[in-house]
Amino acid sequence: MKLNRTSGMLAALVLLSITPIASAHTGHGVHGFGAGAIHPLTGLDHLLAMFAVGLWSSRVAGPRKWMLPSIFVSGMIIGMTLGVLTVPIPSVEFGIAGSVIAFGLLIAIGRNVPFPAAIALTLMFALFHGHAHGAEMPENTSALSFGAGMILATAFLHVSGIVVGTLMLRGTTGANLLRVGGGAVACCGVLLMVGVL
Repeated sequence: MKLNRTSGMLAALVLLSITPIASAHTGHGVHGFGAGAIHPLTGLDHLLAMFAVGLWSSRVAGPRKWMLPSIFVSGMIIGMTLGVLTVPIPSVEFGIAGSVIAFGLLIAIGRNVPFPAAIALTLMFALFHGHAHGAEMPENTSALSFGAGMILATAFLHVSGIVVGTLMLRGTTGANLLRVGGGAVACCGVLLMVGVL
């Protein structure tokens, strides 16, 4: 039990320490599936938000734990489609930074919100992320292969967040550290919002 808690805390610290490396969107020389898989991992805004969805979901009991990540992925597919079709969504970058702040605060507060509200919030923010992915898709790239890579990377970040969060919630210290991590994510969101990160 103590080993699991320690492993969870170490995993969270490692993930939080490497995120500054991913502060710029790279990988645009890669096409298709590879470009889609790299994109969520190379932007700090996307990486933090998607990992945070997993952390937030780790607080939900039972099979519902997987609903919010599934809704996020579905919303991203819709948003990506709109981005590829150049259908405008206002304030996309503001919405993406706002998602990092919101998800971070929800983790930091450590209280459950009504599930319908959680679904609506997750879907709304996923549309922003998906739209950005679609709009930034490299030219001469298949939207299907790019989307498949994007979905896989997003799912990986969600599952990673759920695993780390679940391990941390097994003990009081880990639960407190999770809340502190949520606060750190929210602070990063504020810095993204004002253009510092």
